[in-house]
Amino acid sequence: MKKVIMPLIASLSLALAAPKISQAQFLDPDKCWTCSDTREHFAGGAILDLAVRGPWVAESFRNRLWKREAMVCTIGATYEALQYFEAKANNKLGERGYGFSLKDLAADCLGALAMEGIIHITQKKFNIAWSVERDKLYLRGKFQF
Repeated sequence: MKKVIMPLIASLSLALAAPKISQAQFLDPDKCWTCSDTREHFAGGAILDLAVRGPWVAESFRNRLWKREAMVCTIGATYEALQYFEAKANNKLGERGYGFSLKDLAADCLGALAMEGIIHITQKKFNIAWSVERDKLYLRGKFQF
Protein backbone atom coordinates (compact mmCIF):
# COMPACT_ATOMS: atom_id res chain seq x y z
CA MET A 1 0.00 0.00 0.00
CA LYS A 2 2.95 2.33 0.67
CA LYS A 3 4.00 1.91 -2.96
CA VAL A 4 0.74 3.50 -4.09
CA ILE A 5 0.78 6.51 -1.77
CA MET A 6 3.64 8.53 -3.34
CA PRO A 7 2.38 8.31 -6.96
CA LEU A 8 -1.12 9.10 -5.69
CA ILE A 9 0.11 12.20 -3.86
CA ALA A 10 2.07 13.32 -6.93
CA SER A 11 -0.90 12.80 -9.26
CA LEU A 12 -3.33 14.55 -6.94
CA SER A 13 -1.02 17.52 -6.45
CA LEU A 14 -0.68 17.85 -10.22
CA ALA A 15 -4.46 17.62 -10.58
CA LEU A 16 -5.05 20.29 -7.94
CA ALA A 17 -2.40 22.61 -9.39
CA ALA A 18 -3.76 22.42 -12.95
CA PRO A 19 -6.60 24.99 -12.62
CA LYS A 20 -4.35 27.52 -10.88
CA ILE A 21 -1.50 27.29 -13.37
CA SER A 22 -3.61 27.00 -16.51
CA GLN A 23 -3.96 30.75 -16.98
CA ALA A 24 -0.77 30.88 -19.05
CA GLN A 25 -1.39 31.23 -22.77
CA PHE A 26 0.43 28.09 -23.88
CA LEU A 27 -1.70 25.98 -21.54
CA ASP A 28 -5.14 24.72 -22.51
CA PRO A 29 -7.72 26.77 -20.54
CA ASP A 30 -10.14 23.82 -20.45
CA LYS A 31 -11.10 23.06 -16.82
CA CYS A 32 -13.92 20.53 -17.35
CA TRP A 33 -13.09 17.37 -15.37
CA THR A 34 -16.22 15.49 -16.50
CA CYS A 35 -15.97 16.12 -20.27
CA SER A 36 -15.30 13.34 -22.74
CA ASP A 37 -11.69 14.34 -23.44
CA THR A 38 -10.78 13.95 -19.77
CA ARG A 39 -12.43 10.52 -19.64
CA GLU A 40 -10.53 9.55 -22.79
CA HIS A 41 -7.23 10.61 -21.22
CA PHE A 42 -8.09 8.65 -18.05
CA ALA A 43 -8.86 5.52 -20.10
CA GLY A 44 -5.75 6.10 -22.21
CA GLY A 45 -3.59 6.24 -19.09
CA ALA A 46 -5.10 2.96 -17.86
CA ILE A 47 -4.51 1.27 -21.23
CA LEU A 48 -0.94 2.61 -21.40
CA ASP A 49 -0.31 1.20 -17.94
CA LEU A 50 -1.28 -2.24 -19.24
CA ALA A 51 0.85 -1.73 -22.34
CA VAL A 52 4.02 -0.87 -20.41
CA ARG A 53 3.74 -4.21 -18.60
CA GLY A 54 4.30 -6.04 -21.89
CA PRO A 55 7.43 -7.86 -23.07
CA TRP A 56 8.22 -5.05 -25.54
CA VAL A 57 9.32 -2.90 -22.56
CA ALA A 58 12.58 -3.89 -20.85
CA GLU A 59 12.12 -5.70 -17.54
CA SER A 60 14.12 -3.07 -15.67
CA PHE A 61 11.69 -0.35 -16.81
CA ARG A 62 8.50 -2.20 -15.83
CA ASN A 63 9.38 -3.96 -12.59
CA ARG A 64 8.23 -1.18 -10.20
CA LEU A 65 5.03 0.82 -9.91
CA TRP A 66 6.76 4.20 -9.94
CA LYS A 67 8.63 3.31 -13.13
CA ARG A 68 5.42 2.31 -14.93
CA GLU A 69 3.69 5.45 -13.65
CA ALA A 70 6.62 7.60 -14.81
CA MET A 71 6.52 6.02 -18.27
CA VAL A 72 2.79 6.69 -18.65
CA CYS A 73 3.14 10.27 -17.42
CA THR A 74 6.09 10.85 -19.76
CA ILE A 75 4.12 9.53 -22.74
CA GLY A 76 1.19 11.74 -21.70
CA ALA A 77 3.44 14.79 -21.39
CA THR A 78 4.91 14.09 -24.83
CA TYR A 79 1.43 13.89 -26.32
CA GLU A 80 0.46 17.17 -24.67
CA ALA A 81 3.66 18.82 -25.94
CA LEU A 82 2.78 17.72 -29.47
CA GLN A 83 -0.68 19.25 -29.02
CA TYR A 84 0.99 22.50 -27.95
CA PHE A 85 3.14 22.60 -31.10
CA GLU A 86 0.11 21.83 -33.26
CA ALA A 87 -1.88 24.64 -31.61
CA LYS A 88 1.04 27.01 -32.03
CA ALA A 89 1.32 26.18 -35.73
CA ASN A 90 -2.42 26.79 -36.22
CA ASN A 91 -2.46 30.02 -34.12
CA LYS A 92 -4.96 28.53 -31.65
CA LEU A 93 -2.99 28.94 -28.43
CA GLY A 94 -5.14 30.08 -25.52
CA GLU A 95 -8.36 28.61 -26.96
CA ARG A 96 -10.26 25.84 -25.16
CA GLY A 97 -9.07 22.41 -26.32
CA TYR A 98 -5.76 23.63 -27.73
CA GLY A 99 -2.32 23.68 -26.12
CA PHE A 100 -0.63 21.81 -23.28
CA SER A 101 -3.25 20.63 -20.77
CA LEU A 102 -2.14 19.86 -17.23
CA LYS A 103 -5.65 18.56 -16.58
CA ASP A 104 -5.32 15.97 -19.34
CA LEU A 105 -1.84 15.02 -18.15
CA ALA A 106 -3.21 14.53 -14.62
CA ALA A 107 -6.02 12.37 -16.06
CA ASP A 108 -3.41 10.21 -17.85
CA CYS A 109 -1.45 9.72 -14.63
CA LEU A 110 -4.56 9.08 -12.52
CA GLY A 111 -5.82 6.52 -15.07
CA ALA A 112 -2.54 4.62 -14.82
CA LEU A 113 -2.70 4.76 -11.04
CA ALA A 114 -6.29 3.48 -11.08
CA MET A 115 -5.24 0.53 -13.25
CA GLU A 116 -2.40 -0.21 -10.84
CA GLY A 117 -4.95 -0.23 -8.03
CA ILE A 118 -7.25 -2.60 -9.93
CA ILE A 119 -4.37 -4.95 -10.67
CA HIS A 120 -3.17 -4.85 -7.05
CA ILE A 121 -6.66 -5.59 -5.69
CA THR A 122 -7.27 -8.47 -8.10
CA GLN A 123 -3.88 -9.99 -7.34
CA LYS A 124 -4.30 -9.83 -3.57
CA LYS A 125 -8.03 -10.36 -3.10
CA PHE A 126 -8.86 -12.81 -5.88
CA ASN A 127 -5.44 -14.46 -6.31
CA ILE A 128 -5.27 -13.55 -10.00
CA ALA A 129 -1.93 -13.10 -11.77
CA TRP A 130 -1.82 -10.56 -14.61
CA SER A 131 0.63 -10.98 -17.45
CA VAL A 132 1.02 -9.65 -20.95
CA GLU A 133 2.65 -12.01 -23.44
CA ARG A 134 2.80 -11.73 -27.20
CA ASP A 135 0.23 -8.94 -27.45
CA LYS A 136 -2.36 -10.76 -25.30
CA LEU A 137 -3.48 -10.12 -21.74
CA TYR A 138 -3.70 -13.25 -19.60
CA LEU A 139 -5.46 -13.65 -16.27
CA ARG A 140 -4.32 -16.73 -14.40
CA GLY A 141 -5.29 -18.10 -11.03
CA LYS A 142 -8.18 -19.30 -8.98
CA PHE A 143 -11.24 -17.17 -9.40
CA GLN A 144 -12.47 -17.26 -5.80
CA PHE A 145 -15.31 -14.89 -5.03
